[in-house]
Amino acid sequence: MRLSVRSRSARVTPLLLALLTGCATQADDSRRGGSDEQTVDQAAASGAASWRVSAEPRVRVQSTESVDLADVVSLAVLGDRRLVVASAHPPAVRLFERDGQSYRAIGRRGPGPGEFDSIDQFVRIGDTLVVVDLEDVAEYFTLDGRLLRTTNRLAGGGRLYGMLADGDRVVGQLLTDSVRAGEWVQIPETIVRVLGERRRVLGTFPSQRVTRREDGRLDGDVYAPHNRVVVFPDGFCAGFTGDIDIECFDDEGTRIGVIALSHRSAIPVSEADREAFFGDVAVANPGVPKSEIDAEVARLRERRSFAKELGFFGRLLASREGLLWVGPPSTDAYRFANRNAVPTTVTTWSVYTRAGVWVAEVTLPARFLPLDVGADYVAGVTRDDADEVVVLVYDLIRP
Repeated sequence: MRLSVRSRSARVTPLLLALLTGCATQADDSRRGGSDEQTVDQAAASGAASWRVSAEPRVRVQSTESVDLADVVSLAVLGDRRLVVASAHPPAVRLFERDGQSYRAIGRRGPGPGEFDSIDQFVRIGDTLVVVDLEDVAEYFTLDGRLLRTTNRLAGGGRLYGMLADGDRVVGQLLTDSVRAGEWVQIPETIVRVLGERRRVLGTFPSQRVTRREDGRLDGDVYAPHNRVVVFPDGFCAGFTGDIDIECFDDEGTRIGVIALSHRSAIPVSEADREAFFGDVAVANPGVPKSEIDAEVARLRERRSFAKELGFFGRLLASREGLLWVGPPSTDAYRFANRNAVPTTVTTWSVYTRAGVWVAEVTLPARFLPLDVGADYVAGVTRDDADEVVVLVYDLIRP
């Protein structure tokens, strides 16, 4: 039996493989420490604030006999605090009322219009909900669940990062053709705007350092820095986690700002981080005999190497009000056992305008992973004492 070492719900692409295996890369020192970069004290003096969330969540949604939230893909908070939750296994999109209990389905499982057999991404664009399956077919719904239209798969493939307001998709494609067996190469990632057969290159950015194994697959160091991309309705931001700079662009690829994380330090990879990677093998393969799990872990220990540092930042989130939320470096974004591996400790996120102005620092509770943020709320997932996924919506308190 071949054991799984990938997310059970993820698309198998070269990019995903590189994200899971990672690689160590030196940051570009020439981009650090410029005289125009803000430090923590400078940011405080210029008005950067401290935000927090309410002590108790406003909305709480958890699994029941009829609702399985084990693998939440994404979620969206509507203006009246109703909550739309998309989950991958089984594929479902549900609109929950503010009580967190009553709900109704949006779309249904199947191969036809308004149906989906898988969910790769779920996004809200204004008054439209979009469900994209693993074959890149997109179903567009109104906020009350009425089907608007269906679009076919996009040309060229790649990692789907998000959608612009006009429906064009933003995808990333790793340029791996030049990677040779046994030779370590820093590969770039090209960000492309796609609608049907129309394609426009928006930019190319540094990504992983990888090599090609004899069997043809790409390999690199676990937990190593890589390129991160987040899409807004009118543009995107991208940054290599091994560097302190995140660049933001409009929807035509013109740079509109640079965010310098000069107050941050790279986080070292610990022995606990390494053991967590191997421990995930059992979680990702429930029901597999322990002897086979042990054999797979032994094989991974011989073959896998680890980066020394996680980098300067982790996840990126696009706020509904157009701000960029920058998460701390963490192994949770690399874990292959479940996309909802929550951080175990309190986390602090930095909020910026896309022009590069530092707006605030936000402290979030332990065991909470944010997935959707707005002007007055933070929504995401936690895990209860039984390790079951629970969706929470907190009020965001801004002085």
